[in-house]
Amino acid sequence: FRSMEQIWPNKPTRFYNLAAMLPKIKHWVVQNKYDGKRCLIQKLGQKITLFGRQYQKLSEQRPDLVSLPLSGDWLLDGELLRNGQLYVWDAAILNGQLVFHRPYQERLAYLQAALSSVEQSHTAFQLVETRSITAYQHQVRAPHAEAIEGYVFKDPEARDLWGPHSTREVSSQLKYKFR
Repeated sequence: FRSMEQIWPNKPTRFYNLAAMLPKIKHWVVQNKYDGKRCLIQKLGQKITLFGRQYQKLSEQRPDLVSLPLSGDWLLDGELLRNGQLYVWDAAILNGQLVFHRPYQERLAYLQAALSSVEQSHTAFQLVETRSITAYQHQVRAPHAEAIEGYVFKDPEARDLWGPHSTREVSSQLKYKFR
């Protein structure tokens, strides 16, 4: 792996009827969908670069994030918010190991372990909270935070969330927006 053009996150399929969809995905996980810019964090050697959805470089917007204490090569997927917060929810490469072909729940566990020290030293860098559908359905519905624009539901066994640069929508990842 030496180029982001070889692998890129696929897009979630958007749906509009949350009540109808929930029974079909009862074993999936749910994450907040934040209103920001899609941000891929690539670390090759000592260089960290932030990219947007169309390969535009975002590194200049957040110079503090290009000095994250990560060892090995990385390719992470997340969202960069207007307030400077960076939420990460997936990885294709962790510590130089290709992991994009592993089930999502396994990649998420690797990511949680690998990023725990980074989150403590960089408060603007966080792993997105992942809940079960049951926990999501039973939580008290508070007014939505300004930065949250919906939810993303993922099949924990999904192995198709990453693909070649020509991204496609995948049915193992669903996006629901409030508006």
